[in-house]
Amino acid sequence: MRVQEMFYLVNCALESWVDPIFNERKNRSGEISAYYCKNAAALVALLEPLKPFPEIKQQIDIIYSTDDTFYKGTPGALTPDEKSKISMASQKIKSSLLVMQSMCEALGLERDSTGFDIKLPPNMTLSELSQCTRDLDNAFSKCPLLNSKEEEVRLRGVDVGSMWLTFTIIGACAATGFYIAKNLAAMVSHVMTIRNQAAVCKQYEELVRQSKLKNDQLAKIIESNQAVVKELTHNIARQLATENSITEPEKVEQIRVSLDILKEWTDKGMEVYAAVEAPKEIKGAFPPLEMQALPDSMMKELNAHREEDE
Repeated sequence: MRVQEMFYLVNCALESWVDPIFNERKNRSGEISAYYCKNAAALVALLEPLKPFPEIKQQIDIIYSTDDTFYKGTPGALTPDEKSKISMASQKIKSSLLVMQSMCEALGLERDSTGFDIKLPPNMTLSELSQCTRDLDNAFSKCPLLNSKEEEVRLRGVDVGSMWLTFTIIGACAATGFYIAKNLAAMVSHVMTIRNQAAVCKQYEELVRQSKLKNDQLAKIIESNQAVVKELTHNIARQLATENSITEPEKVEQIRVSLDILKEWTDKGMEVYAAVEAPKEIKGAFPPLEMQALPDSMMKELNAHREEDE
């Protein structure tokens, strides 16, 4: 988990914090016979997102174990000892959250803003990292879809939990239509389409290799598949240009180049997402994790024979 994501979850939990509220049940003699957690559902909603934190999960398990149906938000009767366990575990969770919040603030983390995060490919060499950043700089500095007079992309920092580059878009708001973020999301979505088509072509090429056809036949198939992917990329570039009223051929070509850059690095495992606290309309525009994350087998397939194919 990214530190920024952890900071976000911690802040959300503290901002919506609820202490358990108990109602008493008394017997005929007026003695307390049981307790009921009045706001169990709200407590469960608060705790569920915090399960990724091991220390906090231990306390959540204590709360949930006090009654078989507590995790459903509708606990049964609680003994005084169970009530005490819930209250104590709840306070330990809150204390842990406050410590984590202070730690993140001490590290210089700030509340997120409109922007995007790029998860770099795994196991990169220094040379690959240098090339990746140069390619990304080329895409963001020259692509007309990723440039706006009202908005500016700035590198905010590096996050851990894999390696992430975090970017802020200065000036982005509803008034600008979140121009850069929405266009980036559209480009990434289209890159997923191109990548899927390329994967299908690669699968076919591998079947041809296994059938041991002649080299010239294989070369023709590879050339044909490359033409299919290239034409698809050109069509998407023209479509994106039309949607953004871009007509200059050189700008359309730069969109295509930027699509190629994004595809090359997503083939190697790069992923692009909206910032953790980006507006919902921006988050919803980016392809979800299950669409972007590449299985190792597909990554190897897309990158296999890359040099000889090119």
